[in-house]
Amino acid sequence: MNASRAREHFSAYREGTLDAALRMAFDRALQTDAQLQAEYLAFQRALDDLDFLKEESIEPPTWLSDRIATRLEEAQSSRNKAPIWWTGWFRNVALGGLAVAAIGGAVAGIFTKGGSGPTQSGPIAIPSMTNEAKIRYQWTGDHLEADSDGTVTVQSGSLSSKFGGPTKGDLQNPNANPAVFSLQLDGKEFEIVVLPGQSLASESLRGDGTLVEFAQALASASRTPVRLPAEVKETRVSWDFSGNNPLDDASTALKSVNLGVDKRASGEIALQ
Repeated sequence: MNASRAREHFSAYREGTLDAALRMAFDRALQTDAQLQAEYLAFQRALDDLDFLKEESIEPPTWLSDRIATRLEEAQSSRNKAPIWWTGWFRNVALGGLAVAAIGGAVAGIFTKGGSGPTQSGPIAIPSMTNEAKIRYQWTGDHLEADSDGTVTVQSGSLSSKFGGPTKGDLQNPNANPAVFSLQLDGKEFEIVVLPGQSLASESLRGDGTLVEFAQALASASRTPVRLPAEVKETRVSWDFSGNNPLDDASTALKSVNLGVDKRASGEIALQ
């Protein structure tokens, strides 16, 4: 067997798969050709090293798990401090018997449990309906179920989430201050929802400002979610929640702008 033919059998010889005749010829070639013998030994050492690496157990460094745990703690801490948001959002559900509201005159009834919402009186007019998209909704405490023919956007600060069709989500606010959510249908804002924060005195009990700021103070004083139609959010009002009944205090404050408050059976306070 010449050297060129012998090189073709390096692998089979090492694995022991050569037949007896070829193995004897290969052995004679190794014994008579020092160069071939050196090449085969180098080939064998290379494969032995590869086998060793294949079987070697790689232990992660001892500091790696500590670093991962630290990063996870930092991420969790950062998330807890971030603007509150939806949990469990984009979970599709089958919705039945929900209220139906169209953008315009009926949007003041958003989040009520069936039927149309309250009508608004006074100098603040509700614009006529310009968008035929419908949204069906159900509000229970801090829980929202909705089914929309259009695209609904829920926004808090710089964060926003969009959905269409049946959707289920929980509004939560783990932070100290009240959280303000803007609800929009096909790009048109129709409702503001304010959730109280964890701090009992996070907002001033006395003050003046827009109805959004008023709703934040009312949510803090009553420890109850507050909602208001988007078209009245810039209306300015003064308030004083230092009494024992935030609803009475709110009613008194809103008389100056011909608005009122309603504590709904579903748990929230509606400005109307």
